[in-house]
Amino acid sequence: GMTVTLGQEKEEYKPYEPGKALTDTKLEDFDGEWSSSIMSAFGMQVPTGTLFDMQFNLTIDGGKATLVTIESGTETTTELEGDLDTNALVLKSTEEKTEEDAEDYSLFDTDTMRLYLLDDGKLCFTSADSLDDAEEAEEEAADSEDSEDSMDSIDWTVKVFFDKLEKK
Repeated sequence: GMTVTLGQEKEEYKPYEPGKALTDTKLEDFDGEWSSSIMSAFGMQVPTGTLFDMQFNLTIDGGKATLVTIESGTETTTELEGDLDTNALVLKSTEEKTEEDAEDYSLFDTDTMRLYLLDDGKLCFTSADSLDDAEEAEEEAADSEDSEDSMDSIDWTVKVFFDKLEKK
């Protein structure tokens, strides 16, 4: 005749609110070593390495970059080169894709990376054509949350936020 009710307090979670993209950037502003910290995808925001088991490390120097992707314990290094396009650093892979590479599934394509410096000090990589497009998609998804069953209410834009590593 005894009833036991167990409960758990929900931890207060404040999602990361990205800063605004800086508008007057120079190529050297992007230079440094960057490590991914947060991934925003499909309406979810998680620390990188948790949900998708992916981690990114990016070293940029004068428009040339080395991207190290660690996915499910497998490390891949990609050499990239690029230049500024308005306020974005657009990097493209310098390596030829093989047929085998084309068959590999990845959450998003890192052969072309569009990176933005944010006013909060983070670097943002987006799968959209521009950060403005990504922000518009996010707002549209938020506006259409009334119809939660609709696939249109999901922001399909993938964004990865990087923290700059400080040299000691």
